[in-house]
Amino acid sequence: MDSNPRILIWNCSDLPAWTDLLARVGAPQPRLIEPQFGQAFVHELLFETALPGEAYASAERVVLFFNVDGDTVRNVMQAVKELSGLERPIYAMVTEHSIEWRFCDLLEHLVEERDHFRQMEAEMAARGQS
Repeated sequence: MDSNPRILIWNCSDLPAWTDLLARVGAPQPRLIEPQFGQAFVHELLFETALPGEAYASAERVVLFFNVDGDTVRNVMQAVKELSGLERPIYAMVTEHSIEWRFCDLLEHLVEERDHFRQMEAEMAARGQS
């Protein structure tokens, strides 16, 4: 298995801005996940063996890091935070477990996690103001 660092991005219509940002921080060039590959397995997307299928739709924005070092991940996240005009995506590292998931299932799981953490933050903030 090829373990070269890779970045997959979903629903980023501003791909040139992403490509430029990633190049500035020394990250690998991103690979855009097209809707017709949204139901493919993550490993198929990473190693370009996915076949097109039924289109998957989600308005969420996702950046998946595969074997990208921690400093580069932090630099990407910081650069996005500082750059106006790019919506913040959900960031995730591809793990031994998630590499075997269908992308659409992983995306739904990441959205659930994000929403759960947002709810917890809101509840903590509400308790702090009481």
